[in-house]
Amino acid sequence: IQKGASGTRADNMKSMKAAIIDWIAPKGQTLIPHIPRNVKTGQGFHHECTGALLCPVGYEWENSETKAKLHSGQLQVAGDQWPLFLYVDYSYDMENPWNGLLHSGLLVLAYRHVFSSPSSVDQELKA
Repeated sequence: IQKGASGTRADNMKSMKAAIIDWIAPKGQTLIPHIPRNVKTGQGFHHECTGALLCPVGYEWENSETKAKLHSGQLQVAGDQWPLFLYVDYSYDMENPWNGLLHSGLLVLAYRHVFSSPSSVDQELKA
């Protein structure tokens, strides 16, 4: 049973790569520029939307110098620099860095996709 459950989670992880593109796009719209689901180029710090989500808190993604340094790899992100997508509503509180950490809606979708099922992401949460 454990082997089957692990295999299912692995399959769900593979399909999540494509699903994330839908989750981060504005409702009813596509990302501009478009991110192909099966190509890695143009993602990460090389895309406006994914770059903003991956930008470490404490840096301003809107700053063109920061963008260029992250894009080129000149600015290395340390393991203790949390990306903005981990925070609820993608909002970081400098006064209280733990406030909202790991409460992102994107994390909830990813958890449900992997540990429940991909279809559970589209269902209403019941408390």
